[in-house]
Amino acid sequence: MKTIVISFLALLLTVGAFAEKNTSKNITVIKGTVADKTTGEPLPGVSVVIEGTNIQTYTDFEGNFTFNDIQPGHYRVIAEYVSYQKINSQVNCGSNKTSTVNLLLSSVEEDK
Repeated sequence: MKTIVISFLALLLTVGAFAEKNTSKNITVIKGTVADKTTGEPLPGVSVVIEGTNIQTYTDFEGNFTFNDIQPGHYRVIAEYVSYQKINSQVNCGSNKTSTVNLLLSSVEEDK
């Protein structure tokens, strides 16, 4: 019985050490919305990529997107959607902060 109690306590201490290590990371979040520049309507299903990485997501039905667990730094966020011009925006992400970027896409037909 004594061996079981000691093993259980050792397990709890190990799990606690890993949990503390994870909370000390300097992680940031990039979130935002993508909308039509003319109408202001949110655009669902837009491809949103962090340039120079393989990190990609898509906007939800309200045009919102989120990148979680991003390392602090300077990034270029690119949004691309069928029948719209590709757009990019520079984002500076601080440690343990949430950065917000709102993108307005122009229809390809607007430029004609």
